[in-house]
Amino acid sequence: MTRGRWLAVLVLIGAAVLAWRGGIYSMSDYFALQRAEREARSEVRRLSREVDSLKQFRHLLETDPATQERVAREQKGMIRPGELSFIIETEPTPPDTTRKR
Repeated sequence: MTRGRWLAVLVLIGAAVLAWRGGIYSMSDYFALQRAEREARSEVRRLSREVDSLKQFRHLLETDPATQERVAREQKGMIRPGELSFIIETEPTPPDTTRKR
């Protein structure tokens, strides 16, 4: 190869490296932004499903007596008249005495 061809090849390689890594917005930055956008869109879809689920649960809480009773029993510890409520306590675990001071 002549000297001019070597120079042209080096210039092309330099331009390719500059296009890939150089400048304010390099290709690696572009790919990182694409990845961040995909992750953000995925998070938006997940949150949208969660919001839809919570809206449905809210509607059931407002309109469905079975759901209202289940929540009152599970979360508020409520019982019907005539029912008994039992609290089962476990023995407390002794403090850890194996620690060196």
